[in-house]
Amino acid sequence: MAFIHDAATEAQRQALFERTCEGKVRILLGSTNKLGTGVNVQDKVIAINHLDCPWRPSDITQRDGRGVRQGNENPEVMIKQFVTKGTFDAYLWQIQEQKLRYIKQILTGRSIARSCEDVDETMLSAAQFKATATDNPMLAQKMELENRVTELKILRGAWSNEQLSLERKVNTTYPSRIQQYQHQIEQISQDIVLLEQSKDGEFSIVLDGKPYTERPAAGDAFALLYHTINEKCAKDDFEFEIGSYRGFRLCLNLHPLSQGIILRGTSRYSTDIGSSGQGTITRIENLAERISFYLINTQRDLEEVEKQLEAARQQMGQPFIV
Repeated sequence: MAFIHDAATEAQRQALFERTCEGKVRILLGSTNKLGTGVNVQDKVIAINHLDCPWRPSDITQRDGRGVRQGNENPEVMIKQFVTKGTFDAYLWQIQEQKLRYIKQILTGRSIARSCEDVDETMLSAAQFKATATDNPMLAQKMELENRVTELKILRGAWSNEQLSLERKVNTTYPSRIQQYQHQIEQISQDIVLLEQSKDGEFSIVLDGKPYTERPAAGDAFALLYHTINEKCAKDDFEFEIGSYRGFRLCLNLHPLSQGIILRGTSRYSTDIGSSGQGTITRIENLAERISFYLINTQRDLEEVEKQLEAARQQMGQPFIV
């Protein structure tokens, strides 16, 4: 038998570990710090005895890891925990149990919505040791019942919060969004009617009060207009009406974070400024053609919110089920 603390130097520690691996030292005693991480004496370990309860669950893992690891010549390792009835051991094992519940819950990827409900083998052992130390075999059952009550309180609180959230969505959030989408659909529909009036017509755009029917000339005019306005615009004024296209007001947005071209009808539509004047003219044409797709997307969004509203109505008022 040897005591790890008797090995004062690193050379003495290594010599002791070698004798242990060879089987010349049959029993090795030591603290978690001295016989924990980094100690390789597993060759002939047949039993690990925990004489006290450490403060951290990882300490138990480190202790067991001195024997339960590759390199051990024995197929099985006996692990024993020693507790004393009616002592502070009960409180220490209770702390171990509480910590292990949360740790195992996170490591196993189970639901971690503020509750711990699964008791794996390690946690159950901690509860059993605690019950044994207090000389009360029903203590583990009591702890399980108390944890279950706490869990139900948490679930009840989550259910109550969910019901309040559903009520807010049914009465305020979803109706407001539905009204917003309906208003957008009405506006876009009016703009589509405006577009139909110039459908399949010849290209025509008005820039700075002058009409253009050729795209290259319109592109050059836009480039000149852009640079002129960009040099003279005030720092607090970013949007300028520069003309019209297919019945829509054409505006230039020079905000540093969102420069672009805007078509204003009943609603508002925007696109980026192209790398050239003619490229920008092409983007303006494409933006107008996309307005019908905005209507389709908004109608789809409206249908989705209506489905969410109906689902929320069905869930609202559902009783709390254990």
